Amino acid sequence: MQEETNNFLFKYLVLELFEKLYRLKKYIGSCEKLDKNNNNKRLIELFNESINYIGTEIDELCSVIDADLSSEDKFTFILSINKHSLAIKKIHEELKNLHSTWILPEIKTFSKEIISKGEKTKNDINIILSDHYTFLERNLSQKFQSSLESVYGGGKSDLIIENHSFILPKIEFSNPLNWTIIVHEAGHLQSEIIQSIRNNPDIIPDNISTKNEIIIKNWAEEIYCDIFATSILGPAYFISFVSFALLSPLEHGISTSSEMHPSVIVRALIMMNYLKDNNLVFKSDWEIEDYTKIFSIALLEQNSILDEDQTNKIEGLTKFNTNLRKIIKNLDLNSFSIDKSDSVRIKNLLDNLQNGIPIGSTNIDEFSIEYLKEIQSKKTLTVEELENLKKSVSERSCEIWEILNTGWLFKLKNCFEKGESIFFIENEIKIMTKIEKYGEIIDFLDDRLLASINSSQILKIIEDE
Repeated sequence: MQEETNNFLFKYLVLELFEKLYRLKKYIGSCEKLDKNNNNKRLIELFNESINYIGTEIDELCSVIDADLSSEDKFTFILSINKHSLAIKKIHEELKNLHSTWILPEIKTFSKEIISKGEKTKNDINIILSDHYTFLERNLSQKFQSSLESVYGGGKSDLIIENHSFILPKIEFSNPLNWTIIVHEAGHLQSEIIQSIRNNPDIIPDNISTKNEIIIKNWAEEIYCDIFATSILGPAYFISFVSFALLSPLEHGISTSSEMHPSVIVRALIMMNYLKDNNLVFKSDWEIEDYTKIFSIALLEQNSILDEDQTNKIEGLTKFNTNLRKIIKNLDLNSFSIDKSDSVRIKNLLDNLQNGIPIGSTNIDEFSIEYLKEIQSKKTLTVEELENLKKSVSERSCEIWEILNTGWLFKLKNCFEKGESIFFIENEIKIMTKIEKYGEIIDFLDDRLLASINSSQILKIIEDE
């Protein structure tokens, strides 16, 4: 993928829509296969007919996507993409009519790995696959307590066991690249840190109303959770967040804030600043494209096209932004940064992924290939050279951030280019055939990433023994 690709933003979003249609079809097929007795054949056909209908509608965009688009054309494109995204979400809600009782074990492995990096470990984390296309953290103990108190009154909170559940849309059950939102929601579990931030008077603008003070505190919590996720996953979280936002800009807004969440554009800019301040971006001269920059430009472009009126205009936000940034910086959240050696290592992992090799492990010595070439001609080795040789052939388990960032690089390069050739070149192939063909590319990446998470976890267990 290249930044100068004609109308990259729209091509990427159209491919995202086709991917979600395939994931719908894949999930439905899984339900049909695993529970044949309870899933009516006609109902399965109804889902597939709906997928075909939406796919045909989206396909109309492909024929004009290479044209030179005016601002009005781009605005129309955004409206169309938002409409198709909404249609997919509506069909996704109908998954409640299918029987399914399973989740992949890799989701639990991923979640436990993330939770262990936080302030404290939660041993009983539930993963719930939702009919609604949304990503939320749900404290079920609070929900149960609220239900009981509505009938019996308050005062029984000590009887309710704390329980947190992460919600994933059903069609993302096998897509680790969109499990990144779990990390944001895991940030909400850091209750002590969050309370200290919410109660810090330095983030509260002067002469603020009581209502706006509550809003500011809510925003501070959401921004902390964004940074928490960014500190663990680096660019991968940012890309997943922006992708989700770009598909439904009219539902959630780009410049629009709510009482619970600051606007998408504010959250994205804060994350971008954090990535840059903490050396968590790839540089183009390291032979890896800075895709955070590409998606930032895409978000700013879409925001400019939509030209929204900002909501919840609160005076004194400079104080809030400045002091919150200092408070979060002092927490020293991130345990890694990205330098040239990391870029070389990720590039080697990407080469392995392109060759179909799961990337659960990586060399301890990032420059092992170059080092091995250097000592090949030597007949004898010093003790130091022998130690370096030992390091060059030793491996350690991959971190989650390495797996997901490599996965996003693969998607943005390989999957984008192959998807472009499938959907944006004129031909007479039926839309469902195109979606199935693109599905093979999606499945390839899913399978390798799931295998990578598994093998990485196995290596971690061995390393800890």
